[in-house]
Amino acid sequence: MGTRRILMTGGGSGGHVYPLLAVAEVIRSQDLGRTIELHYLGPQDAYRPLFEALDVQVHALSGAKLRRYFSVQNLLDVPRFFLSLLQAFWRVFLLMPDATYSKGGPGALPVVFASWFFRVPVLIHESDVVPGLTNRISARFARRIAVSFESAVHHFPPSKVAWSGHPERRSIREAGLTREGAKSKLGFLPDEPLTVVIGGSQGSVRLNEAVLGAMAALVPVTQVLHQVGPGNEAEAGAIAEAGMLAAAGMVAARHPWKVVPYLVDIGTAITAADLVVSRAGSGSIFEIASFGRPAILVPLPESANDHQRLNALAFAEAGGALVIEETNLVPGILARQVSDILGNLSRRQAMETASRSFSKDGAADLIAAELLRI
Repeated sequence: MGTRRILMTGGGSGGHVYPLLAVAEVIRSQDLGRTIELHYLGPQDAYRPLFEALDVQVHALSGAKLRRYFSVQNLLDVPRFFLSLLQAFWRVFLLMPDATYSKGGPGALPVVFASWFFRVPVLIHESDVVPGLTNRISARFARRIAVSFESAVHHFPPSKVAWSGHPERRSIREAGLTREGAKSKLGFLPDEPLTVVIGGSQGSVRLNEAVLGAMAALVPVTQVLHQVGPGNEAEAGAIAEAGMLAAAGMVAARHPWKVVPYLVDIGTAITAADLVVSRAGSGSIFEIASFGRPAILVPLPESANDHQRLNALAFAEAGGALVIEETNLVPGILARQVSDILGNLSRRQAMETASRSFSKDGAADLIAAELLRI
């Protein structure tokens, strides 16, 4: 059998990139003879080295965001969209892949349409409870559709859709790493509770403010690993340092507060966590669930189609999380909920069991197999 080409598209955020990487990892682990070429066509951003590390050839595309609401940016994105459409047609023609895998996001729709035009079979994956506009349109041109949430199945044609679960990167797991071992690896005390705060790949100023505002109440209760987002580290770090100086010496020694711009080793961080406080992007939710960790979720109110709130509610209804709406995100409420979960072992264990049950294993393998089949 000759060399086959798979084209991947998506991008713009970790939520659109990591599921592509997860499937690429599976294909690379199975394709030891490199009889499959992997290509990525999407926005040029900080994720390029991650693709190149998996021997994925990266091709630039001008991304244009599709919005359902009025914005001046729409006027600027119209010509950008048509430019990306021309780029996609030219690149797909040159590559002529055997299949295309789309994760949605800026730039994905032109690639899906160009692939359909050239009769290349398309598989798309939808991560949220309610599909975004790009995937709603892309579904018309797709041969197969995979979804992370079982409840998202009814948004697509029954003949095309399947509940796959959420593709998880194998590389974020370290075999044999225990919670206590992960805490020690990150420089925390293994026998003290640890709360990991994740604001998404870009961080969240409002979540940071609430967590730091609750610092005086949280330090006596838990160690904290706080991901604040690139550009927020200096300010958040100064506030955290001042808060730790105000804490009692013994308490501060046993419950350190570490501020980082980005969680490079997200798998170790979640393994170490007794509790995760996070925004409610689907990628974050399913990473938390795959490690079986309880969560407090704070949905982003501005998320398209209110998808973060709906994602969070689905996880909460399964028992793995507690949801705090941003309008209720005040330091006192947040600190009380963190204390209640960490201070109640039976409740935390029940949430861990529910969290793990929410995750469906093998999504990346299923999608990789289906790409090769079509």
